[in-house]
Amino acid sequence: MKPTKLILSLAVCLLFAMTASAQTSIDKANAMYDKLSFNSVIPNYLLLAKNNKNPEAIIKLANCYRMINDMKNAEEWYKEAVKLNESEPNNKLYYAQALMANEQYNEAKFWLNDYLTSVPSDKRAKNLADACNNIKSFQNLNSSYEVFQLPYPINTSKSEMGPSIYKGDLIFSSDRDSLVVRNSHSWTGRNFYEIYNSSVRGDVEVAKYGKPSKIGSKNTLTRFHEGPVTFTKDGNTMIFTRNNFSKAEGVGKDNEGTVKLKLYQADLSSGKWSSSDGSAMSFNSDQYNVAHPALTGDGKTLYFSSDMPGGYGGMDIYVARKSGNGYSNPVNAGPAINTEGDEVFPFVDNNGTLYFASNGQPGMGGLDVFSADGEGSDWSAVTNLGNPINSSFDDFGFVSQDAGDGGYFVSNRAQRAVGDDDIYAFKRCVIKMNGIVVDKNTDEPIANAIVKLEEFGKGLGSVKSDASGKFSYNVGCDKEYKVCGNKDGYGDAVCKTIRSSANAKIPLFVKLPLEAKKLNNCTITGTVVDKKYGTPVAGAFIKFSSSNDLLTSLSDENGRFSVQGSPFNNYSINASKEGFFADIQNKQIGDCMSTNYSSTSEVRMQLTKIEVGAVVEIQNVYYDLNKYDIRYDAALELDKIVDLMRNNPSMSIELGSHTDCRATIAYNEKLSSNRARSAADYIVQHGIGRDRITSRGYGESILKNGCACEGKVKSPCSEAEHQNNRRTEIKVTGYNGGSLIGKDRQF
Repeated sequence: MKPTKLILSLAVCLLFAMTASAQTSIDKANAMYDKLSFNSVIPNYLLLAKNNKNPEAIIKLANCYRMINDMKNAEEWYKEAVKLNESEPNNKLYYAQALMANEQYNEAKFWLNDYLTSVPSDKRAKNLADACNNIKSFQNLNSSYEVFQLPYPINTSKSEMGPSIYKGDLIFSSDRDSLVVRNSHSWTGRNFYEIYNSSVRGDVEVAKYGKPSKIGSKNTLTRFHEGPVTFTKDGNTMIFTRNNFSKAEGVGKDNEGTVKLKLYQADLSSGKWSSSDGSAMSFNSDQYNVAHPALTGDGKTLYFSSDMPGGYGGMDIYVARKSGNGYSNPVNAGPAINTEGDEVFPFVDNNGTLYFASNGQPGMGGLDVFSADGEGSDWSAVTNLGNPINSSFDDFGFVSQDAGDGGYFVSNRAQRAVGDDDIYAFKRCVIKMNGIVVDKNTDEPIANAIVKLEEFGKGLGSVKSDASGKFSYNVGCDKEYKVCGNKDGYGDAVCKTIRSSANAKIPLFVKLPLEAKKLNNCTITGTVVDKKYGTPVAGAFIKFSSSNDLLTSLSDENGRFSVQGSPFNNYSINASKEGFFADIQNKQIGDCMSTNYSSTSEVRMQLTKIEVGAVVEIQNVYYDLNKYDIRYDAALELDKIVDLMRNNPSMSIELGSHTDCRATIAYNEKLSSNRARSAADYIVQHGIGRDRITSRGYGESILKNGCACEGKVKSPCSEAEHQNNRRTEIKVTGYNGGSLIGKDRQF
């Protein structure tokens, strides 16, 4: 999907005919980049990246390819970018998105999980990682749809996008016009979009299309982007997207000199569309984009996409109500629809179902088309339409005919040239299947149950029941489906087989009664052993703690222990004994609520004896890239060492810091020495005598695995393997025994 479809989602920069001559200066290249001339600056960054290995050029070259939607080259250069010390976590996300676009889902999943270690709150990345885990459910054919790529003269070697239906005709936008001298879009180096009309004769699968002609008048047509559009039911009013331009004031720009997108209204008079400068929507702004309008059938509600402040990420879906001659202040459609990514090209069918495209919801890669029922900011679970509507490429701009049995969407899956979009028609027979999940014994609704749909043994996706236990699917006509519901705390999944009618007007309803599990017995057993020798440790104190439970036990002469736990508790299990470092593990105790059902969970606790020469790795002591300041999360771990040494005054230690193999030996030795010294200083500042602690930076001299990469050696190791070498350890250098009071600490 070209960023021009984000007429799409991002800022549009209007630059006039720039030279394509290669510039090797990073400053000149950056100046072009800052003006959003992504297509034009690629040769400059290629020279700098290939010849000079310039890190900034490599990262920005990858960004340029992503922004013009060349995902093959984006993948190649993000692969290099994520190796750089200068690389930010977002580049891992972008690399994963490029991998997904190129159907490399396992590799994409690795980088998404790596990114989530740095940005764990990113809902978009979590959604994409889940999608990689369940990619086959999206790839399975959705037999409700047949798709057809439209022929010439609708699709050309240029880009066609933004379809809508007007009095049976097909309206769309295209950058095909090369006969008229107009400004080019420096982002892509191509013409701006104009709005076209084509007559349609026959059903979508056999339709004949007339020669497209431009629509509009001198009042609506400009030399910049126009489209997509939406129409009122009577066909007399059109709301359309256009760059920020008016006849009176010319081009409008934001504070950074970028021309944004706005929505305008035009009225049909004497067979011609006309609008005035006052026809712009009241919620437009020079400072953000407002685009992709979609009116409901009654004309009372306008959906659109915008990156206005206060959203969830990039472009979000917004809702505005008709008020007098204008519209109310927009309301964000909420977190069920919007993510940290882009949600664009909304459409609402005659049943009130919202369709939209997103690259942040769980999908196959790029933009996928999704549906949801509801209104405003209250929505049911979002459903991915799956194959053949969606692909690993960009799929968006879904619109349907009034009857709902056919329509159009846009995809660049054919890709005659990089990022080119084509319009596709689809035909479908759809029946709404509604259902509810209830408790078998009480008939009360069950929220957040997982309801899966299958056809001929193939998974067609899953949804969660809402707060009222309800769920829905759009299913094909005259087909047999299997519907299964389940939830933690209940018995085996309940499945029902249903067959849809050949008549789309006959609805389906299914009720799934789940039976709650009954608690019988839930036991936690385990063994405490000496980590070095594997021998049992008797008399160890074991504490089990959760948010609502506290249990204790002592290990017997064989190191064994046993307690009766409570179901659905995430226990923190702490084993400790005088003269040993404590061990802490987390254990999820579940599946203990079925009739005549008992469960036993086994754990193994390993204690390291405190003795001279003992080396223990400190968990979760992390530093910012190329820095050695003590972060808040690292301070929490170092506080445990402070407590341990306070409670064991005869104990002295060496604190050692280790790096991975990347960067030079000298650099790593200096960095690890600074980090070790910084950690030791923190401990001393909290009351431990300087004579009891020494620091040492080992650099990359003691790797835990074979991940060496000095000189001409290039390590094939993963990021996780390199992370295993980046660690902080303490070595006991002196200890005369005594009471170990700090039992609740983990090292």
